[in-house]
Amino acid sequence: MSRLATDSRTRVVQAQRDAERFARANAEVLPTSRAREAVLRRIAREASGNDGDTQADRILRAIRETGFVTTFEGRQLLDVAEVSARVWSLRHQRDLPVQTAWVSQVSPAGRMHRVARYFLSK
Repeated sequence: MSRLATDSRTRVVQAQRDAERFARANAEVLPTSRAREAVLRRIAREASGNDGDTQADRILRAIRETGFVTTFEGRQLLDVAEVSARVWSLRHQRDLPVQTAWVSQVSPAGRMHRVARYFLSK
């Protein structure tokens, strides 16, 4: 690898690290409380099944009971692998007004991520 390519890669990596530090310092961090986690886990238990409609039902029920669901909550607590696909089906197949806002949330690995927060518009 040439020196120019190495320097360029170093600058890209440094820029990514700087962006992550900035996001951590300035982001709206959205932790999941224990009470909220308990509600989401209950919903997952009560509506078990892995077909797309059942997963979409879990997301919809969680949004209605708690006000919103994030991508991480959908994956980890509601057992929905492709949260955005289930939200798409709620929007386009069930014609529901599901809106998206972007928030920062810490992953199980401890890194900050920008994730979707899904909620129903009034």
